[in-house]
Amino acid sequence: MEIYRLAKELVIDCYNITRGMPSEEKYALCQQMNRAAVSIPSNIAEGYSRFSTKEKMHFMNMAYGSLMELTCQYEIAKDLGYISQEQLNKYIDKAKNLAVKISNFRKAIAKQ
Repeated sequence: MEIYRLAKELVIDCYNITRGMPSEEKYALCQQMNRAAVSIPSNIAEGYSRFSTKEKMHFMNMAYGSLMELTCQYEIAKDLGYISQEQLNKYIDKAKNLAVKISNFRKAIAKQ
């Protein structure tokens, strides 16, 4: 699935970004960002494997929520000077694309 692949790309990007952050953030912002990022494809995979529409929607909603959480954390990282505006913009472009695709997938699930 394309949304799964795109979500995994965000995970790789996030881990690469957090590796460059200050060591004092290792167990704070970095860990939160990495957990939120991993949660996105994990929930997509779990939701896709479910049989009921209600369960599929639940996990797609969780994936979308984790994407929004990660967006907030990227903005905080930028505000703290840990990442550049360019890095934030690159993330936002990918996140918007994934958000639209998750929303479209949720609409398709709802029609079933």
